[in-house]
Amino acid sequence: MDPAAELVRLNAASDYRLTIIVDPDGETKDAILESWVHHQSLPLAWMHLDESDNDPMRFFPCLQACLHDTGLFPTALPPHDETPAWEDYLTEALNAAIDVPGDFFLILDDYHLISSPEIHQALGWMMDYIPDQMHLLITSRQPLPLPVPRLRLRRLVLEIDLS
Repeated sequence: MDPAAELVRLNAASDYRLTIIVDPDGETKDAILESWVHHQSLPLAWMHLDESDNDPMRFFPCLQACLHDTGLFPTALPPHDETPAWEDYLTEALNAAIDVPGDFFLILDDYHLISSPEIHQALGWMMDYIPDQMHLLITSRQPLPLPVPRLRLRRLVLEIDLS
């Protein structure tokens, strides 16, 4: 594995709906991603995941705040009498993404820390509806528990394995 060659491959990420970087130790991924981000001209929302993000009640509001912080998206969802479902968060985010005038990236870094079936289901659903200008980049230390095969069949995923 040549990190420079993988960085060149990563430069094609805007041609894909989903880009996955798997690196068991995480160090090479971090170096490649930081170099790529430093030279990236497209706007990006970068969500650094940690163990507390494994809770859907935290994950979805944090995701929405991350997108909002780019300046490309409207304000957060209005308060609800009860906690909104993930469909509400993602539907609003994807509807807002349709109005973004150019390409942008959503980076979910260290996804291996997420084990919630609800979050996996939500991201699987989201991958089916991402608008053309939105590109999802997920990093992990292990293969993703997401429905990637159907995106592979449609040639919508770039996979970079740094093992």
